[in-house]
This record gives sequence, C-alpha cells and structure tokens, in this order.
Amino acid sequence: MTAAMFTFGAPWMIIGLVVAVAVVLLLVLRPVLAASTTKRFAVRLSVLMRQLTASGETELSRDVDAVTEKIAAAKGLRALFAEASRRGRLAAIAPIVEPQVPAIIDVLQKSLETNEKGLHYELVMALGQLGPLAVDAVPDILRQITLVDQPDLKEGIAYKAIDQIGRAALPTLDKLCLDKTAEKDLRRAAKEAVRRIDPKLADKYPNV
Repeated sequence: MTAAMFTFGAPWMIIGLVVAVAVVLLLVLRPVLAASTTKRFAVRLSVLMRQLTASGETELSRDVDAVTEKIAAAKGLRALFAEASRRGRLAAIAPIVEPQVPAIIDVLQKSLETNEKGLHYELVMALGQLGPLAVDAVPDILRQITLVDQPDLKEGIAYKAIDQIGRAALPTLDKLCLDKTAEKDLRRAAKEAVRRIDPKLADKYPNV
C-alpha cells in the first residue's frame, strides 16, 4: 500500500521539486536579467542620443538630411521610452534618462523655432512616454500648441504628453497661468492642461 502510494505520488513530488528549483533560479537570476535589460537600454539610448544631437541642428530647416536622421532618432526614443513605461521600468531607468532630458528639450526648442513638425511631434510624444521624468519639458511641450498650423493635431499630441506627465506638471502650469508676461495662447494652453489634470484647479485662473 505504502509503495503504491509512493509510486502514485512520485510524479507530483518531482513536479513540486522542479517548480521549487525554478522559483529559486528566478529569484537568483532576476537581478541579473534586470541589470542586463538596463544595460541594453543604456546602450540603445546612447546611440539614439548621439543621432539626435549630432551637428546640423543649428539650421534644421536648411539641412534635410539632419532633420531626417533626427526624426528617426526621435521615433527610436519614443519606442524605447514606451517599452520601458509599458514594462513599469521608468523608475529603474530614471538615473540613465534624467541626464539626457535637457538635451532632448534643447533639440525640441530648436525644432519649434524652425517648426520642423515631424521632429517636434515625435519629441513631444517621446517626452510624454517618460511621464514625470519629463516635467522640465512642460513649457516647451505647450509651446507646440501656439504654432499656427494643424492646431488639432498639435493640441492632441501636446495635451496627451502633459496628461502623461500628470500632477508633476501642475507647479509649472501654475506659474505659466499666473505669468502675465507670457503669451496669451501659452497661458490658455496651460490652463487647459490644468483643467485636464484637475478641473477644480482650473478655477483658480478666471482671467486666463
């Protein structure tokens, strides 16, 4: 009887042992796998940032090849950041990404000055994927709305990016709404962004 029970239970014991070993291996290997993923992310980010910030951005409108390369880099950044966001790894990559945000903003500012739509659309979408990590980009993201052509498209892209940054954007938006020296369109865009995040807070700015 005992032998029969042992024979019957043996497969389940083996399965249990295999599962236990698998769990242990997973716990041991998880930090290694995470470190490997972070390293691959850092390498890819470095390549894309070199491509984005390469020479030629001073007069973007006169350098079609430079614009094309930068748009490709911006698309790559958007995909890279979107994947990190989807996997819940923004906190893990923050130390790698945050030092690069000012350079991304710098290229965004130049693309807004020359109104290179394909480039600043992609950069705004890429920054939106970073959520609160892109909070310093809020004023420039909103400036996209003040450009005159294709307002519906720009507003959709810009406001979505601010939505993704979320409540971290509110202090900057508050300053923009209260800055009487700022462009009216920019202040109105800031108020609308506040309304989208927290409708009650938008009541603070009746004169905007």
